[in-house]
Amino acid sequence: MAEIELVRNLEKISFNIPNRLLKLQGYLLRKNSKEYLEIIIYRGFSSSTTHKIEVDSEKKVIEFD
Repeated sequence: MAEIELVRNLEKISFNIPNRLLKLQGYLLRKNSKEYLEIIIYRGFSSSTTHKIEVDSEKKVIEFD
């Protein structure tokens, strides 16, 4: 799951550059359909504007079944 590790790495970069906001846009493939996905990363923390996200920092931002 290299894509999920990419988000973690961007969180680390964001933590070191606190005056910048990262906005990631893309799609999740689920049951032969695309779901729009948007993630905002600020000061090392991720938040999704389109999907529910876990508050626990030990869990991954995007969970796959």
